[in-house]
Amino acid sequence: MITFLILGVFLQLTDGYRYHFYAWSNTPKGATQKQKGYFSDEAPPHLYSETTQMPVQQPEPEPVQYYRPEPRRYYSRPEPPRDYYSRPEPEPAPEPYQQTNQVNASRNTVTIEVFGEGRCPDTTRFLAWHLGPTWNNYQDVVPINVIYHPFGLKSKCSCNEWGDYKCDCHHGERECKLNQLQACVIDQFPDPKVHMTTVVCIQGKKNIDEAGDRCIYDEYDRARLMNCALGNRGKELLSKHGKEKEKKVGMIPWVPWILIDGVRVKEAEKNLWQVLCDKYLHPRPSECPTGRMFA
Repeated sequence: MITFLILGVFLQLTDGYRYHFYAWSNTPKGATQKQKGYFSDEAPPHLYSETTQMPVQQPEPEPVQYYRPEPRRYYSRPEPPRDYYSRPEPEPAPEPYQQTNQVNASRNTVTIEVFGEGRCPDTTRFLAWHLGPTWNNYQDVVPINVIYHPFGLKSKCSCNEWGDYKCDCHHGERECKLNQLQACVIDQFPDPKVHMTTVVCIQGKKNIDEAGDRCIYDEYDRARLMNCALGNRGKELLSKHGKEKEKKVGMIPWVPWILIDGVRVKEAEKNLWQVLCDKYLHPRPSECPTGRMFA
């Protein structure tokens, strides 16, 4: 028993001596006490390199990169070019192209004034075949002005002391309503370029409802004009056209009664454009017929 105890102590001492001898023999010159391993039971393996037996240089930790957003810069938008806000110079207007269908300023304006009735066949024929086509086709060719009065032969209007009007027409009450509708259209749209097509369309319709549906397309205008025609305002306007007839021509035996520059021209009822070309348009437009019918 004692023998085994002595042998164990000897072996322990022998191993410790061998360890310290190994550390002393392999320690490089200039090593510190801590590097020599005197203060540790185990030699620190991370302090030595297997090839050079020199202390290993530990890499320095990389500095932490923190995200720093760039400061927001106001008014950093690039400046526009100098002429960005400047208004472009307008291009010079092109010279008007001389066409044969332009109004000749050297000609005097020809005024055509017509008195007619809403349900008169002769007035309807004249407006549909002569006055309407002449106005639509040649209003931009020659300087003409058209004035239409929806008041004919036996039409008459009266007004009582309260301002209420009453009108009688040659072909009955339906004709009076058509005449009043035409008078309202002329009053609401005084320019012949606006009202003339509608007046020609209303002419000859069976009644005022058909005229409103087929000739006045805008619903607001239709309601407004129908209220005018069926009310006291329509009769008042028709009475004004009657006064114009009395002042200019008095009693007339026929409709349509056509005045050109204030003078009645009977031949215009059958061929209005030919009469204008032969007698009133000087110099003669190229759109006129080649032959002459009226001296």
